Amino acid sequence: MTAYARRVYQTRHTAAVLHLAAGENPLFVSRLLGHSSTKMLFERYAPFVANALADDGSAFEAMMARLGTTEAAGRVA
Repeated sequence: MTAYARRVYQTRHTAAVLHLAAGENPLFVSRLLGHSSTKMLFERYAPFVANALADDGSAFEAMMARLGTTEAAGRVA
């Protein structure tokens, strides 16, 4: 097996993807990379941010279910 030298940006990209795939807060990852905002992070790494591409409201529904709300009544059970 041959090991190839990696450029710094490749290692940086890998670190960002691994942090996001592990569920780290995107704001934390953005600051870790030295970005002034999360805009670039979401533009480049959105596929690796948990639920970033799911515009179906499922994350909100899951949170409400964990908090014990009822979908029909819309208030805490």
